[in-house]
Amino acid sequence: MHRRKFMEVTIPTLVGAALFGCDRPEALALSPGEQKAGPFVLGPDEGRTPEPLLVVGETGLAKLRGDDCGGQFCLFHFVAPPMTGPPLHVHSREDEWFYVLEGEIVFQLDGVRHTVGPGGFVYSPRNVVHAYQNFTDRDARLLIATMPGAFGVMFEEMSALTPPGGMPSVEVLEMLHEKYGITTMGPPLMA
Repeated sequence: MHRRKFMEVTIPTLVGAALFGCDRPEALALSPGEQKAGPFVLGPDEGRTPEPLLVVGETGLAKLRGDDCGGQFCLFHFVAPPMTGPPLHVHSREDEWFYVLEGEIVFQLDGVRHTVGPGGFVYSPRNVVHAYQNFTDRDARLLIATMPGAFGVMFEEMSALTPPGGMPSVEVLEMLHEKYGITTMGPPLMA
């Protein structure tokens, strides 16, 4: 396995285990009625949804959906073109982490900005106001994960309600944010 591919697969897995207690058997236990998907393998351009997702100007692939693992976790691979990123917001239900694969992204966590390049990792627990933005002139690639994994459905719903090549309407964002316990705290980051 090439070093880069190994890093892309192994490091997020290990970080997830360390952060979310997946080394403890009780952390992996399913609630009654929950099921996990069987094993699967995805290529670099494949995701678990019929089409790539369009989320606030970024294209994403669902690599692991919440329903693949009993709702515990979800993982997305996003391509962030220049000057894209979500508005400043806060989650009330999910912890979120980001792993930069390529490019440079500026993250803001509780008012403090951090410039993160390849191999950089950002953890934003619930109730932390955060956003990110690609201020460069090149695409950036990153992994985004949340725990629990039901939040990933919001990305799927947002994509379905976004016109091709466009952005979701303010009404769509407000509806989804209310449904998923997100509060918008401000516009996307500015340079």
